Amino acid sequence: MTVLLEESSDITALRGERILITGASGMLGRAFVEVLSALPAPPEVYVCSHDQLDVTDPEQVMSLVAAAPTIILHCAGLTSADRCEREPALASLVHVEGTRNVVRLAEAVSARIFYPQSVFIFDGRTSPVTERTDPSPPFVYGQVKLEAERLVMAAAPSALAVRMAGFFGGDGADKNFVGQFTSQLAGMLARGETSCEVGDRVWQPTYTLDLAANVLVLLARGETGVYHMGALGEASFAEVAQACVEEL
Repeated sequence: MTVLLEESSDITALRGERILITGASGMLGRAFVEVLSALPAPPEVYVCSHDQLDVTDPEQVMSLVAAAPTIILHCAGLTSADRCEREPALASLVHVEGTRNVVRLAEAVSARIFYPQSVFIFDGRTSPVTERTDPSPPFVYGQVKLEAERLVMAAAPSALAVRMAGFFGGDGADKNFVGQFTSQLAGMLARGETSCEVGDRVWQPTYTLDLAANVLVLLARGETGVYHMGALGEASFAEVAQACVEEL
């Protein structure tokens, strides 16, 4: 179900919804908060950062039944792939069991679920990947993310999962390439460094606000199932780094 969403798409149909955001202090969660708060008549939004909601605690999650959300944007997760590799039990607890708790909440209040998926559920051998490409995650992070997605889609026919290209944005919350590089740039300049190694990986750098806005369009349209989403075109890490240097 690959869709190119036009800029004029209207997400005001979400007016009247009660939207719960888990992991609201992370890159994607913050983007949803920003997009929703900018709407002319924003829906009722329950913002839950990790400090406010530990999704691995079933009692905490079920306590939100009183809020009666109609849509749950489940952005909470352990986003460090390296840490997931070092601590696979924790990765499974957060992504799989945490998602299972959120699914139970959704069932209790008849809410729709949105689940954001990572490109790391693919092994990188096939390009391009589409919704028909079989996932084959080589690392723990992708494995637990795929298990969580399948859990959501099996339990909730009305769920929406979006597999997202590599994204950037969120200022200090950006733990991906752009966030790391720009935060280190001032230090490199202060040390008088004139070049650095950034690698030659090619990706589709995609802005978090664009992802959030287009996901909300899909939800406003009542779409379900699995989608892929990313910016048009591609760029290497080196090209993105050069763009950051020129912009800053």
